[in-house]
Amino acid sequence: MKLGKKRDGSPEAMMNETPSVIGMMSVTLSSGGSFDNAVREIAKNGPRHFSKMFREIVMDADCRSSPDIKRAVMDKVAGLPKQLSSFKRAMHIVSAAFDTADVNERKAMMKDAEKIVLEGLRTMGETYSSSLNSPCLVIFGLGIMLPMIMISMLPMLSMGGLFSVSMIDTKTVSVIVLVLIPLIVGLIAISLRGKNPFFKAELLPADMKFLMPLVSFIPAYLVCTKMGLKDDLSMAIGFVIAGSVTFSCILPSIMKEKERARMEEALKDVLFELGNRLSIGENFENATKKALESKKDCFKLSYMIEREFILCRGDTVSALRAVLDGISPKMADHYCDIYRASTRDLRDAGRMATGLAHQLQDQNRVRKDIENKLKSTMDMMTGTSAIFAPIILGMSIMMLGPISQMTGQILFENIGIILTVYLVELAALISLMSSNLMCRGKTVDVIARFSLIMPVSIIVFTVCSAFSL
Repeated sequence: MKLGKKRDGSPEAMMNETPSVIGMMSVTLSSGGSFDNAVREIAKNGPRHFSKMFREIVMDADCRSSPDIKRAVMDKVAGLPKQLSSFKRAMHIVSAAFDTADVNERKAMMKDAEKIVLEGLRTMGETYSSSLNSPCLVIFGLGIMLPMIMISMLPMLSMGGLFSVSMIDTKTVSVIVLVLIPLIVGLIAISLRGKNPFFKAELLPADMKFLMPLVSFIPAYLVCTKMGLKDDLSMAIGFVIAGSVTFSCILPSIMKEKERARMEEALKDVLFELGNRLSIGENFENATKKALESKKDCFKLSYMIEREFILCRGDTVSALRAVLDGISPKMADHYCDIYRASTRDLRDAGRMATGLAHQLQDQNRVRKDIENKLKSTMDMMTGTSAIFAPIILGMSIMMLGPISQMTGQILFENIGIILTVYLVELAALISLMSSNLMCRGKTVDVIARFSLIMPVSIIVFTVCSAFSL
């Protein structure tokens, strides 16, 4: 069972796949394939939502329910939501490109189609980025200002007779701070995640094993209480230790994923060199090995691929998958497609590799621009959870001492414990939200961010609340 899957067929999810669809059709056209071949290729190996849509069209054509695949595709595309208008325009250009005899004109038309869907993707990303302002302000107000007002401002106003102290007792504060506010913030985070057109990762229950180190909070807390420390301080130390241990345990997985991502990007760059070598007539095996050797991050892969080519005894596709599937199944698909094209014509395969490299480069550039725009929002939310919120709440506790002396009552018993638990909840919610914003919503990424933010937040809060006016 997978949690957090984006709603099937949503315009956001489909828009995210449109550059890949147009790219696959461009590759098929450059290798001499027909429109029908392109549709069948997407139905077989395309991105999830469009693969399903094109598979239905192919099945209807094979069953003679639909006499013309091109007509069926264009009718299906015309019925897509208005959010996919850029894809509709691009598909009309693609359809015309397949009917054009001039090679240079076909290339220009496919280039225009790719630019249209990339611009549509960029526009959707900018729209999503601008829609984050209001939810972030709501989280800021609820997550920081409301607890501060309840803990420090309302007691001060009660001194003037505007409020009764009984209206803001510890139980009320606990329910609002520990239940109501996290619930609202959580709903906002889930809503933003569902609207993110670039979010692909899914939360897997199997990855919850990475939460096990958090159990170290229990022995750390018990040791601190045995040493005679106050409950709130013992709890703070326990959370700091638990977060630090969790981050230490998860760090190897993070580094491994960074290494895999770096090699995946390098494999995309290698396509340029591979395309050049194939274009001059070099055979696929030698061209692949030398192209991998030319890239520092792929140097080890060149030896692995050479060994697999020897062991596979002619089954080149199996050799490629044995080496590349562990790094990126998608890149393994691309290299296999180039190999199949090379069995027909080496120079066509070279042009296919170069064209594919340019497509991936253009897509990465657009996604990187959008990610940079989202990064400012993510940094603001991370800073709010790790630094600003604990400072404000720590100062609120610091002000309770003088207010209690003036009112002659002890306000909000165990407020330090309540706010410590609240900061842990806030760190978890902000970690989930910020990971989703950066399209890194895997369980391991969320837990890593949480185990890094939470100890910092608790330390800042403990230090600030330790001072007294």
